Amino acid sequence: MACDESFRNLPIIDPGGPGKPPAPELILAAKLDLVIMPSTYADMYDPDRLQTETNSTVIVMDYGAAGSLDVEGLANALRILGTALNRKERAENLIKFVEGLRDDLKART
Repeated sequence: MACDESFRNLPIIDPGGPGKPPAPELILAAKLDLVIMPSTYADMYDPDRLQTETNSTVIVMDYGAAGSLDVEGLANALRILGTALNRKERAENLIKFVEGLRDDLKART
């Protein structure tokens, strides 16, 4: 909802959703430089194969367990993305923000 206008004209490059493998032909057609693949998909579709088929760099990310507050997993993912996107400072700012939220929630309990 917050990004509706930003994403409206972007191409659909993957069927998305649980249990649906990536669509290399759609990714290739979009001419992406970078594909970020959740680690849960790496068991379903080999990231090295996807990288070869799409001519894009593929980074496998683990954000932590769904529904849990894994701040360290999120911080690690943000650092990797910060490096890959040349946005290290922004990644560290986001990490500090999330850690601040976590600390605030802990102080309230």
